[in-house]
Amino acid sequence: MNYRVFHHREDSIVDLRKLCRELDVSESQLKLMICELRDFLREYKQRVFEKYGLEIESRLPEVVGTKVYTGQWVGVVSIPRYNICLVFEPKIGHEFLNMLDVIYGSTVRDLLHLVTAHTYLITTHERTGEALILPQLLTHVLRLIQHYIQSEPWYILQYIPSKHGTLVKVSPSDLALLKPKQIFNTRKYTTLLATLVLVYKALANIIGIVSEVSTRSDFLRSLGERLRTLTTSLISTITTEMSVPALVSYAELGEVNIDFLERIATLIQLTPSYRPGLFELLLYPSTKVYELYVLSKVLEVLSKEFREHPVLEQLNVIRLGPCRLYLNKAPCSKLVKSISGSLPRPDIAVVTDNKVIVLEAKYRDLSRKLLRLSDTLRLLAYIIDVAKDRALRAAITCLGRARYPPRIETYFNDVSVDLFFIVVRPRYFEENLLREVIVS
Repeated sequence: MNYRVFHHREDSIVDLRKLCRELDVSESQLKLMICELRDFLREYKQRVFEKYGLEIESRLPEVVGTKVYTGQWVGVVSIPRYNICLVFEPKIGHEFLNMLDVIYGSTVRDLLHLVTAHTYLITTHERTGEALILPQLLTHVLRLIQHYIQSEPWYILQYIPSKHGTLVKVSPSDLALLKPKQIFNTRKYTTLLATLVLVYKALANIIGIVSEVSTRSDFLRSLGERLRTLTTSLISTITTEMSVPALVSYAELGEVNIDFLERIATLIQLTPSYRPGLFELLLYPSTKVYELYVLSKVLEVLSKEFREHPVLEQLNVIRLGPCRLYLNKAPCSKLVKSISGSLPRPDIAVVTDNKVIVLEAKYRDLSRKLLRLSDTLRLLAYIIDVAKDRALRAAITCLGRARYPPRIETYFNDVSVDLFFIVVRPRYFEENLLREVIVS
């Protein structure tokens, strides 16, 4: 399909009339598209929070007067009924892909697909279509396939009638001469073949969507290359394992392992859009990606310090050595829970040596402007309500900070308060400063 492409940076403002001219649509049509996307993402954020307890704070696309705000989401949205594709570029360029790579290689990789908005293609008349699969799911898919390959034998014993066999009771009233024979496990082969088709079709669809509009986007081109590499690796792994035994003719294909196929299908048949025929999309909430990137770097620092690997104890609780890390979940609360009935939800809380260190991940450059008043008050509430002992410590990670000293020391009712500003991004990472905050 030859899409008309809207191509702009996330977290920016675009003139409504100019955008209408670019896409050749009316103002009412464009407003409807943006509002439908906004409503879908709002519902998606709510579902993610209700189901997983993960809070997505990325602001939504919006139309205000004659301005369109692109929101804090990175990726691609195709709208088949208008023949339009919306491409939201990351404001930090290829560093965003670097962050995805770091997350994908870390313990928190499985959390990324839970917060990434995605739909499968739904046709105009019926809820059918090809599933989309995210790159973060490939590791999990591959793990399941490899476990199935290792747990199921390629050859099984089957008892067949034979004059030279052993007399075996086959029913309460019947005996038969049977002998064991090793036969090829066609059920395993057929199951893997069906899995291969299922996964390949899912991957081909998302790659097709990304590739179709990637000629004008370095970011999408790079994302497409990563998807293709992961696809090739996955398909190669499956086909290599399947080619170990002798080739099996089509006539010899047997039944499939329905339970296993359902697990794979459930994994790749991702959240459908809430209205038929509305969107195909792959959108990363950029603020959440940054938060998971910061969490990955914190785990990296702690792994070096304690020479241990992180263990995911719960969906948003990770243990590493003497530390526990909480994502969007406070480990304790002195006052907020008793008043509101809910625990506060700092981005990251690190519990170590009877101390609680609060980390807030700000996907912003703070070199020109410090935190907003609302963010400042929220951070203050976190460190007072969550922190233990008489020493309160917190850090704000960001894309850039002013040249003044990165540490603010003060006292609050005779309690010492240490607040750090730490730059954490792919091209510049203040690792020693982060280590000082969470380890010392």
